[in-house]
Amino acid sequence: MITIDEYCRLHNATLDFILSLEQNGLIVLETRDSLRFIPENSLSDLERFRNYHYELHINIEGIDVIENLLQRQRQLQQQLRDLEETLKLYES
Repeated sequence: MITIDEYCRLHNATLDFILSLEQNGLIVLETRDSLRFIPENSLSDLERFRNYHYELHINIEGIDVIENLLQRQRQLQQQLRDLEETLKLYES
């Protein structure tokens, strides 16, 4: 885990950006001893969101839309794999 302040300092991100991601349900933050931390399992998502925001200039709402579309794409790909497996059973 890394504190929010340390992440912001190391990655040139703003505290408002991190908190906005949390408010929109895109990442989960933890609080321990009155310090806010980014759990290890959220770091890869946070890095991707930081790239979207600071390099591609996508706002928080746009990041949320992108994530929803990517999740939907993953679901559809899994459904397709499941259907292909079912079809193989009937072809045999």
